[in-house]
Amino acid sequence: MRAWVPLTVALALFAFLLPSRPAAGQGREEKPAAPAIKQDVHFGAGSCASQACHGGSDATRAEYTTWVTKDRHSRAFTVLSSAQGQRIGKRLGIDPTQSDQCLNCHGTVGVEMAETFDMADGVSCEQCHGGAERWLGPHAAPGFKTKSSTEKARLGLTDLSTPAARAALCVTCHVAGPGRDITHAIMAAGHPPLVFEASHFLQSMPPHWKDERDQRAEHWLEGLKASAAASLGHVARMAARTSGIADFSVFDCYACHHPIYSGSVYEKRKPAGKPGDLALELSSLRVLIAAAGLDGIEFANAVAAPGAPSADLERQAKQALETVRTLTLTPNDVSGRMERTLAAIESGERTTTRTELQLWAMGAQALANNKKSDAYATALRSLDEALAADRGFRADACAQLVRALMAAGK
Repeated sequence: MRAWVPLTVALALFAFLLPSRPAAGQGREEKPAAPAIKQDVHFGAGSCASQACHGGSDATRAEYTTWVTKDRHSRAFTVLSSAQGQRIGKRLGIDPTQSDQCLNCHGTVGVEMAETFDMADGVSCEQCHGGAERWLGPHAAPGFKTKSSTEKARLGLTDLSTPAARAALCVTCHVAGPGRDITHAIMAAGHPPLVFEASHFLQSMPPHWKDERDQRAEHWLEGLKASAAASLGHVARMAARTSGIADFSVFDCYACHHPIYSGSVYEKRKPAGKPGDLALELSSLRVLIAAAGLDGIEFANAVAAPGAPSADLERQAKQALETVRTLTLTPNDVSGRMERTLAAIESGERTTTRTELQLWAMGAQALANNKKSDAYATALRSLDEALAADRGFRADACAQLVRALMAAGK
């Protein structure tokens, strides 16, 4: 993956600030709900850093070493002091290194911190694994690894044993979550939109866990489900915070921020509603619906007319969210539906966006069994070039290339 990856994965990896408040003048402002962080005391990454624990150099005890030297999460706080972080903070009138709306994802807020805790560690062990107050001692004892996830959870250790659990955790920062909702104001200040795709995100991470690359297909599917659920939750929360039109962050950025020319994908897309209505950014949901064969979730094509009641948007988003939560999918369910969807895009029967095509392309790679052939490498290079952000987007041509990649990967 080259130039087109930043629109999906790298935006999540290099995100600078995450907001929690709506833009001024876009409806009443309410105090955001605190993020769902475990309330056990956090001791900080240093409590894991000794060579006898996770700070060693051998493969079995190098988790901290890998994280601190290679994982960008360890620099999540320091980027707030970078030129871009400070520029965004100045535009918003905040100090990003002190503001909860940034530290909700780039640091730690809302929990008790021991004197050993260092905010400069960024997104460290306990933000993902839970505050260590109760599990730090027991997890080093003989027999702890044989305990069930339920037993470990009773001690405050977050269950990350499945692709679904990992994706559900990741999207709380990399898409949206209570107290961590991105707003149009902060994107206008310079923060990129947040789009997350689990399989490529994990591929790009230096694993400090047991590597499970054979689960890429499950990660793609569970990532779609988690991202769709997070986006719907974001829509519902932002709609609930205003009596007027919902914050612009819930809408498709590129429906407005794109060159207006004849033949534009947005001109052809023709979402429900009238000219001037705003299409929601629900790329993950639309791809998930097609992958699951559930074209009945009408909210995937929802639009909002300027001035329309936000209560309707909130209600519809919550209904769609309940449907998404009940979905169960396996890789075997998906490939045929993917092929048919791409064929419909190639023929012009179905419209799509660049972001959706990127998600399909990543799915094709996640589902591929044979990635070593010359044909697969050639197809992937062609797809990289066609989806590059600096090139005009041809949905039909890109769909044809994704189908070629699928065929080469069988």
